Amino acid sequence: MAKCWKANDRAELLSRYDQALSLVGHDAIVLQEFVPGTGSNQFSYAAVWHCGKPLASLVARRTRQFPIEFGFHQHIG
Repeated sequence: MAKCWKANDRAELLSRYDQALSLVGHDAIVLQEFVPGTGSNQFSYAAVWHCGKPLASLVARRTRQFPIEFGFHQHIG
């Protein structure tokens, strides 16, 4: 039921990746860097890529960060 896990270091990231891989496969995994703070100095970037080039992109300043850290999450292990 968890849709995200926070990894605090490289070893934990690799372990979580392997765990996610066994559950959903590599096509359904997204890695995202966690940037602490209120969001006033944070930006979001989204793009549609094809053959290594962006077809369309969007950058937006994060005026709020909701949920504060993650949506529904569950610590495993």
